[in-house]
Amino acid sequence: MKEVQPQLEKLRSKFADAVEIGDTIYVTISSDKLYDCCEYLKELGYDLLQFLTAIDRLGGGTTPANPHLASQGEMLEKTNTLACTCSQEKIDLRYYFYSYTHKGKVVVKSSCDRKGGRVKSITGLYGTANWHEREVYDLFGIIFEGHPDMRRLLLEEDFVGHPLLKDYTGEGFVKFP
Repeated sequence: MKEVQPQLEKLRSKFADAVEIGDTIYVTISSDKLYDCCEYLKELGYDLLQFLTAIDRLGGGTTPANPHLASQGEMLEKTNTLACTCSQEKIDLRYYFYSYTHKGKVVVKSSCDRKGGRVKSITGLYGTANWHEREVYDLFGIIFEGHPDMRRLLLEEDFVGHPLLKDYTGEGFVKFP
């Protein structure tokens, strides 16, 4: 069985909003503390950034951190503490880390402005962030300050807009229900 309790307590001591659900620690943090949290995770032995993504929940609402747990009764209460109440002005960010030493996972949740959103790049801490940050920039328009190569990754350089924003409209764009 994985020992997440020591890491959970360390995270809580520096970043108060950390909870354990199953074998994963979830940390919800403001975007101005995001880099510090990722740096601390690296110090704790979370040596792999598995995935980084953004979520546009234009229109607001709440979504459990892990909808698969919502049906598991007692986990629902814990999950709801992690629910993200999104405004139309924010994009959610998710960073998924793994520690080969502790055999444990941490998910860091944050958000930034939908229009002109900026967060500090973590490419200096985790090399895998290079590709993921460029993808999020390309598809959502979030700028990662200090990124060594902040340019489009999947779309043409002259592409206008960021197609995963829910309010995106562009030439030839067909919106499905």
